[in-house]
Amino acid sequence: MKRDLEAAAQIQRALLPSPDLRLPSVTAAWAFQPSTELAGDLFNLFPLGTDHAGFYVLDVSGHGVPAALVSMAVTRLLNPAPGRSVLFQADPGHPGQYRLASPSSAVLRLNEFFPFDPRTAQYFTLVYCLLNCSSGELRYTAAGHILPILVSKSGDVRLLEPGGPPLGLLTSPEVAEHTVHLEPGDRIYLCTDGLLEAENPHGEEFGMERLLARFADACRLTMEDSVQHMLAGVKDWGGSSGLIDDVTILAVERNPDSPDGL
Repeated sequence: MKRDLEAAAQIQRALLPSPDLRLPSVTAAWAFQPSTELAGDLFNLFPLGTDHAGFYVLDVSGHGVPAALVSMAVTRLLNPAPGRSVLFQADPGHPGQYRLASPSSAVLRLNEFFPFDPRTAQYFTLVYCLLNCSSGELRYTAAGHILPILVSKSGDVRLLEPGGPPLGLLTSPEVAEHTVHLEPGDRIYLCTDGLLEAENPHGEEFGMERLLARFADACRLTMEDSVQHMLAGVKDWGGSSGLIDDVTILAVERNPDSPDGL
């Protein structure tokens, strides 16, 4: 059974971005720490067409194998392949061709594919972002998920706007889409609630206030160092008890040296 779990974990990690991934107009870094062999968290980052990048973090309710099975199924529909992904939609003016779907429409389609089943009682949260690398326009929706955190080049830190309820709970949820402009040097951090819910030996959660302060402290670090700084802070907070939930951090920065696109 342990060998089978280890093999399944390898398959799950194969769905994550390649360590060699390079996008000319953005820099990225991430941390992925399952609380057991398999995680209910998953994330990805990929180019979409010639001037867009898509990235997301999802978190399935529960832990272990049941949550991992759902997360992997959802991920299969969040891929950069037209015709096999909710990230594209058919172009009515050009039969057989596809165009990028808006974040809100992609999320609504996912909700249709994964209706709530009382036998498993599973649902998931998701934040999906679509970045125009040339203009810096970021369109996003956060369905029941921890809100994206914007850290400006100057060091200002703020939470972005919510997008709607978790997916799989409602038949026709209201999903809001928002837009923000990323200046060169601005960063977006996507996280899962394992960060917020990490408890110290006294049962006190790490919480949003500490999370935002930790990101503010890391604004002058490199992308990779900022992610590791956050992860180390949460682990130190938990002490010997370790992480009680899966933890994922995905960080994306619009390159200061490429403000005019690819």
